[in-house]
Amino acid sequence: RLSYNEQRHLALLEREMPRLEDRRDELHRQLTEAAGDHVRAGELAGALDAVVSELDEAETRWLELHMRDERVKGERS
Repeated sequence: RLSYNEQRHLALLEREMPRLEDRRDELHRQLTEAAGDHVRAGELAGALDAVVSELDEAETRWLELHMRDERVKGERS
């Protein structure tokens, strides 16, 4: 069973990941629109890299917690 803090963190990740996905998609859209503005495109690309990295970390942690929770549930069956 996940600890209380792990359960809270899992719930937080489940709320946070869709927000990060929306932000990633918005940055992709803005990057496409800024194709002629190299300075702006560079700024957006940096922001996009940061969001993608944060999303990757969140997804990895969510998967770790989710798999652990499922494994514990399976052991009880």
